Amino acid sequence: MKYLRLYLPLILATLLASSYQQISFADYAAGTNAQQIVTKFNNMNGGVGYKFSVSRTGDVGEIRVQKMAGTEALDLGAYSIDAMSKTSDGLAYFQTFCVASDIAFDDSDEHLGKMFLDSAGKVKLRSALNDPLDPSVLNLGVAYLYKQFASGALVGYDYINSAGRSSSAVLLQNAIWFLLNQTDAEGYNTLTSWDDNIFLRQLKQIDGNLGNWTADYMPDYNYGNLMGDFKVLVVTAKVADSVKGHSRQSMLYLAKIGCSSVPEPATLAIWTLGSLGFIGSACRQRFAKKKNA
Repeated sequence: MKYLRLYLPLILATLLASSYQQISFADYAAGTNAQQIVTKFNNMNGGVGYKFSVSRTGDVGEIRVQKMAGTEALDLGAYSIDAMSKTSDGLAYFQTFCVASDIAFDDSDEHLGKMFLDSAGKVKLRSALNDPLDPSVLNLGVAYLYKQFASGALVGYDYINSAGRSSSAVLLQNAIWFLLNQTDAEGYNTLTSWDDNIFLRQLKQIDGNLGNWTADYMPDYNYGNLMGDFKVLVVTAKVADSVKGHSRQSMLYLAKIGCSSVPEPATLAIWTLGSLGFIGSACRQRFAKKKNA
């Protein structure tokens, strides 16, 4: 009976949690919604969107996005110092990854960036031709991995050593392409299995139901501690030039909202029952000490 009383809360929490097989949302998160962020972003610089340039250290990996001088600054409050910084002249930049594997950014161009949501509030991945009928949307696996990277919390990512960081960036970019079913004609992305990549293996360890990771990501839904108060959106870039005025690439962006997310029912049950078990244990210990005094 002693051990039953001690472990009963945990057993009950486990049984309750087992009924929630899917990483899913419990409710809409409170606070700023994705459409508000998108509208504000798209209205920057007189309605043309975010003005920026890009630079890369290799063909595959991190992309540095820097605002153009004299233009509106982007909110980078969600980024850790490992994923954003400032140049010597004070221009802020952030690190990101591209969505499509077969479209290249031109480092010499000034880009205009806008965001798009579909009618259900899902994050759209615009094609090279900026086709409004393109049904592709962001999935939860990519959203989670980029949130972890940009907030400086991605396990196994070498943020410190330049050579190690380049290797980590290639692995993460390939994981993103894999999750989005991006084929790579140039042979950069060679993944054929979830077990071939350190970051994909992490997703499997969190939830072995892989369909949950490739499911559509809903930025306004509450994924509990998985996403916290973060929202991942996609910026579609268009070259700011009348001749080159077509979309070239899409990239990931992290926003953080000031809200208090409601935990998922299973998570809340574990916290509540676990706390009751701890309190009960503590009470028994204090009672035993008083009895032996």
